[in-house]
Amino acid sequence: QQAKVFMTGPLPIVMGAIGAIVITAVILLIFALLLNVLLPPLGGVGSFARVFSVVSHSALVMVPGNIIRLLLIVLTKSIYATTSLAAFTPNLGRNSIAFQLLGSLDLFVIWEMILVAMGIRITNDIKKNNANILVFGIWLGSVIISLVLGRLAPGTR
Repeated sequence: QQAKVFMTGPLPIVMGAIGAIVITAVILLIFALLLNVLLPPLGGVGSFARVFSVVSHSALVMVPGNIIRLLLIVLTKSIYATTSLAAFTPNLGRNSIAFQLLGSLDLFVIWEMILVAMGIRITNDIKKNNANILVFGIWLGSVIISLVLGRLAPGTR
């Protein structure tokens, strides 16, 4: 009964919001750190502060993305509403590799990666192709790691 009272109060919502903020900040820091470490071999010159600034400002694209996803969830009455290519394949199993790959091709994430590549190119004096390879390479690596870890989790096969 105490657990039921706890779960119906405001604390789980507050803790969930704090957790989301912390996880987002950690992900942005890791992404900026990877970019900063991999910039010099590709001919870039810059500082962590500039790279982190580009990454964090580009992440603001996710705000309208999340608002649109929330509206889609309300309209479709499904928590699986998405702005990715997975929206066009409702018959695929949610645990299938194809569905997860299509799910990683989200309009707002791609937009964010384009903004990061442009920002890195401009602020760190790096060639356009090198900036694109760097940013989309890290993104592709994160997609692959996510797929592999998802396969290792019990009950996802």
